[in-house]
Amino acid sequence: MERAPRRPPLDFDHLVSCFIRRFPDGFEGQDFHDAERRYKEDAAGVLKDKLGKEAFENLLRDGHHTEICEIAKHVLRSTNLVFRIEKVKFSSALDNVSNHERFAKALYNLLYGSVEMEGRFTTFCSLLSEIGASKWTVATCYQFLASDGKWMFMKPAVMKCMAESLKVSLNYKTEPNWLTYSKLQELADRVDLELQSRKLAPHSRIDVQGFIWASIGIEEGTYGKAE
Repeated sequence: MERAPRRPPLDFDHLVSCFIRRFPDGFEGQDFHDAERRYKEDAAGVLKDKLGKEAFENLLRDGHHTEICEIAKHVLRSTNLVFRIEKVKFSSALDNVSNHERFAKALYNLLYGSVEMEGRFTTFCSLLSEIGASKWTVATCYQFLASDGKWMFMKPAVMKCMAESLKVSLNYKTEPNWLTYSKLQELADRVDLELQSRKLAPHSRIDVQGFIWASIGIEEGTYGKAE
């Protein structure tokens, strides 16, 4: 059986035109805010309020590991960042009481640890692997929200398309790893610069992620449709 020809990479300017066609006022429009920014900022607000550094430390000190896990599950469920099936697997992993303390401490270390992000990310990914929830979306969701997108979120299919549109090597591997994650940050930097050069000014890296997700979905005809 002949293999179907590989689709050529998307063109970045074409993706920008797709985005503007759907969001004529770009990042300044209420329509973009309602569709892409608000729910992520709301989730980030809950994370920062409930699991800000001081609040998180108090919960850990008092041994409230289960409460930390419930907050983490709520934050994950409140956005469409993570695929539904991956949310279910993650929630199932945290239904196991024996995972509560380990996850709570690993999440604190990821968000507020004193070592460089490489070590924190690698440790968190190892924990996710141990509890059966090792997915890129789960591995990158919390620091994305906690940092207003400074640490970019990975949804593999769209990020691979965006990398191809800019001829950037993502060095993608299925299993979460530091090299691919660091390349993702470089890709986010590049997308941000390209948008700025086209007079589009994201309010934060949350908007950069919104552009990537929306523009590719619009081009493929899947934007706004259920998973």
